Amino acid sequence: MTKFIFDGPLFFGSAKTFEDKMPGILSKGTGTIILDFEHLSMIDATGEAALFTLLGEAKKKNVKIIIKKLPKQKLAMFKKSGLYDRIGEENFFM
Repeated sequence: MTKFIFDGPLFFGSAKTFEDKMPGILSKGTGTIILDFEHLSMIDATGEAALFTLLGEAKKKNVKIIIKKLPKQKLAMFKKSGLYDRIGEENFFM
């Protein structure tokens, strides 16, 4: 199990850094990645795209993604973008 903590925004200015870390996160041989969003201040379309990329790569490697402590005000955006359905309701722990 690997935990990745977000502390601030996931937007065009930080999404590249996140994307650059993804191969390392996925290559650890873990079966589960926990994304802790407790301190996620904002997310834009570029951040959404980075998460969709992670989900695609995780699926190829049979890695489960769990979302922890997503701020309630961000939940609507996750539903609207399709991230919520792609990740699956059972993988959200508020």
